[in-house]
Amino acid sequence: LRAGMVHTFDLLVEMQDAFNFQSARKTVSVVIARTELVATITGGNRKVSTSQFVDLDASGSYDPDEPGAAGLTFAWSCLDSAGQACRTNGGSFTVIQYPSVASLSIDVNTFAAGEAVTFQVAVTKGARMSRASVFLEVVSEYVPENRATCQNCKMLNGRPYISPTKRMVLLEDLQNISASVSTWTVDDPAAQVIIDGLTDPPPGAYLVVPPHSIPAGKWYTFTVETAIKPEPGQNCDGMCRAKSSIEVFVNRAPFGGSCSV
Repeated sequence: LRAGMVHTFDLLVEMQDAFNFQSARKTVSVVIARTELVATITGGNRKVSTSQFVDLDASGSYDPDEPGAAGLTFAWSCLDSAGQACRTNGGSFTVIQYPSVASLSIDVNTFAAGEAVTFQVAVTKGARMSRASVFLEVVSEYVPENRATCQNCKMLNGRPYISPTKRMVLLEDLQNISASVSTWTVDDPAAQVIIDGLTDPPPGAYLVVPPHSIPAGKWYTFTVETAIKPEPGQNCDGMCRAKSSIEVFVNRAPFGGSCSV
């Protein structure tokens, strides 16, 4: 049934015996409510360099009622660590405006090293709107671009969820992955013990968290840090280091209550 429309169901019951014929009719109308839009920014939180551009891609956002990005509009905003609108760091300090497009290419030199900024996208279709955001830590040295993603999570309002009965597969998206050393951490001590004990496969470009291994019903922030030997022209303090993170909610299995058929 199509969402946002009125569907009318008509029931006719007829009964006949040797002497009588009877009938009854009942009509009911049902409105199928529209689902919330799903807004998402590819890549998650990350560290970025003032000497580079960073791509922010919200083209994966969608309308669950009508798959695809057709009809979606995008509005980007940027907030500094104080929650104020981002401004240029050179001279005018004017509020930065961004085009209404699905993907942005940001000149990080617009910001000063040491700043922390949050980019947010508002995805709109008709009267519905959903938001997603990403946190960027700005530094002066060269930063290899890496992105932490969840390969098998379900997205809801731009955020990843996973069932506790499934293994969680996290992936680091990095161009020169063969020449890198990656380390995964999580903001929960009990979950960190599980990650530190993984051996098959050991944490690296992939992190595979077994089913039922970490407590359900809460958010976890997984962070991957990567060290790469610098190439000519790349200004790094020793090794070039990248860092990105992703928040994942591990669902709690249904409990309590009752059902009947």
